[in-house]
This record gives sequence, structure tokens and C-alpha cells, in this order.
Amino acid sequence: MGTAWSGHARMGLDSATIIYAIEKHPRYGPECTRLLAHLNAGRATGVLSCLVLTEVLTRPYMLGADDLRREYLATLTEAPGAELVPVDATIADVAAQLRARHGLRTPDAVHAATALCAGATVFVTNDRAFERLRGEIAVVVLDDVVPADVRD
Repeated sequence: MGTAWSGHARMGLDSATIIYAIEKHPRYGPECTRLLAHLNAGRATGVLSCLVLTEVLTRPYMLGADDLRREYLATLTEAPGAELVPVDATIADVAAQLRARHGLRTPDAVHAATALCAGATVFVTNDRAFERLRGEIAVVVLDDVVPADVRD
């Protein structure tokens, strides 16, 4: 995957990239961990909507997994490579335009609008719905770049 996102100074990240790295997904975890290391080494910035916090913290709250919750918070609020972007009126407007043009679900449109408004040139995800955005932003779908036989 390195060649799929290298050369981009600002990358939009979907929640899945964070979940796969933190929860050590057998297929995607190693590559997403490398991506986060790339960001934290100062080679690029990962821009994420604050909505990502809602998405990644729900499961730890449901499970009562306070250590996992703290790890997510540290990764998203303290790591040097992550920039959490609040949803403002401009992002909401761009998200509405993306929904109208591409039929994205509201959360996906907010993630994409955040990336676009924050100057990201690529969006890393594992959700094929984001492929509709090609032409507006480069899209890297993990399934396309991580071989199916990759395991921890």
C-alpha cells in the first residue's frame, strides 16, 4: 500500500483505518499501523472528521473497554500525525453537495467533505462507496492494495 498513498502530504482517513490499526485486524492492521507510523513520523498529516471519535469510541463504550477507549483517544487527539477537524457550516455544506452528487450516506459525506475542505489529496478507506469521489479526490480502498492472503 505504501505506493498508493506515498507522495500525499495530507490524507483523509476513514474510521476503518484507525480501527484496523488499533484493534490489530489480521488482514488490514499491519498496513494501517504502517500508515499511522508514516503520519506520526511527520511524513504526512492524516485529517479526520471529529465524527470519527463517535464511530471508534462506540464499541469500547459498549464493551466497557476503557483501555481501548483511551488508546483510541490518544491516537486521535495526541498523536502528531492526526488532525481532528470539527464539522462546521462549510463542511456541512460540502457534505450536502457530495450527498447530492454521489449519493453518499451522511457520515461518509461528512468524512469526505472534511478531507476535501482540509486540503487532503487522497482518502484512505475500505468502503467502496468512496470510489464515487474519484475525480474530486484520489481514493485508496484497502481491499485493492492489501493482498487477501496477508495475515499477522
